[in-house]
Amino acid sequence: MPDDVRATCIQIVRGYDRRVREYYNRRREIIDGTGQNYSVMPDPEHPEDWRKDSRVFSPVCHGASRVGEDKAMRLIGLEELPDTKRMRAVEDARAAIGADLPDAMRRKLADAIMLSCKSGKKYRYEIQDVEGIGRTDFYTRRSMFLFDIARRLNLL
Repeated sequence: MPDDVRATCIQIVRGYDRRVREYYNRRREIIDGTGQNYSVMPDPEHPEDWRKDSRVFSPVCHGASRVGEDKAMRLIGLEELPDTKRMRAVEDARAAIGADLPDAMRRKLADAIMLSCKSGKKYRYEIQDVEGIGRTDFYTRRSMFLFDIARRLNLL
């Protein structure tokens, strides 16, 4: 894997906790918020596709406000944000770590790899308690974790 892609993946892992907090804060705002008044403007190029309709916010709207639909559309938009895609890539790659290992060992290994990516100098292999995994195997799995993130985000 090229060094720049590797560095990008490590930075994505380092920003994972912040992205999770932001994602759940935005999600909570959407779910707990009120519906917005808007007018629906059909897309002239795709009149049959309702997903391409433009929603124009209007403080005084005489049309019907569909609160549930509005929230659903905003949640779909939240899932399409780049930060959400990065967060999901880390989660999916983490879930794939150590598929050949027992569950308890797998969780320890995933935690150790996440810590190693977040601060490699502070959380080296020698400091972490990962029984049954050798140093070479640990760093190979860490590299595969970063490769998996890069593949999921189409960086390669």
